[in-house]
Amino acid sequence: MSSFKAKVIMAGSYSVGKTSLIVRYCDDAFSDEYHQTIGANFYIKEIDSQRLQNTEDSLKLFVWDICGQIDKLLVTEYYFQGAAAAIIVFDLTKKQTFDNIDFWINTIKSLSGDIPFVIVGNKTDLVKAREVPKELGEQIAAKYSVPYFEASAKENSNVDLIFSYISDKIMEKVK
Repeated sequence: MSSFKAKVIMAGSYSVGKTSLIVRYCDDAFSDEYHQTIGANFYIKEIDSQRLQNTEDSLKLFVWDICGQIDKLLVTEYYFQGAAAAIIVFDLTKKQTFDNIDFWINTIKSLSGDIPFVIVGNKTDLVKAREVPKELGEQIAAKYSVPYFEASAKENSNVDLIFSYISDKIMEKVK
């Protein structure tokens, strides 16, 4: 049995819920208060072999929460380096954040290389405010041949599933 470490980056526009998804996954907590990420924060989650597919190994995820202001991106380029995987998040209630997905994917590819990633539409709990239909999320994911998930950090919907998928992809690469 081995123990591996991997860096995962959360990218996407500001206020899409990147921090909320991470805190829900790592600490099983949620807050309605918005706290803007300045630069980057990181969180650690230890995943034992029982939660990983087809392995007896464990994985320690270092999840980097990267600020979403595009004009501050030059300051955060360092945080993309050495990433093993990425989660790209947009807000289902703000079409503009969806429109920025290509930018974030291109940024990850140029700064982190060809790493596995997923696309996540967050805030499924805000049904009446939804601006991005599921079909659009599925279309952009198909364009890049990656999985698409819809989630709610508030309701803890699909959060574990997203991180489990990414963790399994990381383990496939290290094996």
